[in-house]
Amino acid sequence: MNDTLHFIFSLSIGIAAILGVIRFTKIDKSYYPFIFSVWASLLVEIIHRLLLTGGQKNTTLVFFNIYYLVDFYLFFLLFYNWKLFGHNKKTALLIAVFMLVAWVVSSLFINSIVEPNYFFPVLYSFALVFFSVTAFNKFIVHERANIFINARFWICLGLIIFYTFFILTNTANLSLFNINADSDVSSGFRRNLQEINVFSNFLVNLLYAIAVICLPTKKNTLTLF
Repeated sequence: MNDTLHFIFSLSIGIAAILGVIRFTKIDKSYYPFIFSVWASLLVEIIHRLLLTGGQKNTTLVFFNIYYLVDFYLFFLLFYNWKLFGHNKKTALLIAVFMLVAWVVSSLFINSIVEPNYFFPVLYSFALVFFSVTAFNKFIVHERANIFINARFWICLGLIIFYTFFILTNTANLSLFNINADSDVSSGFRRNLQEINVFSNFLVNLLYAIAVICLPTKKNTLTLF
């Protein structure tokens, strides 16, 4: 798959982004991190394309290394708003600090910030998949209404699909698993994973669009007057 077709597929996140703009003033504020993540994804795809076209490879790597951290914290805040960690703020704080330390170590010590970073994406992808599966299970157990009109269902499903393939793609790029990285078999395997990741990304973008449509509206507060 060529870069142009890849870029066209990636722009499918624009559907959810546009719907997010239309519904932003009406939706529950606890879902704002999800909307911000969708907008950030669209912005990243456009900037990534412009940087690659301009031949600014180092800038692209720095941009993505920073984006990985932003991406994690936006979804982390979403799960926090969903009370995934209960009322235990210390647990949430420890997770937030640990991931920041992990990003600093992997981006500045294990690798340079101008080099591809595969360790942190694998780590935060595992975290998001774990959060999503946990939230999904709680949702299935406690939800009595139709789950197919609930945004949490579509968001968790999208996260599980995307970040599972994201883990596979980044793991395949780790030198630890690329003993014969120059072989045709290894190169072909990684290309196939990249193409699968493109199509899974397209599917997830459509799921996110459905999620935006299903986002709950702001709760009305009643007063005596």
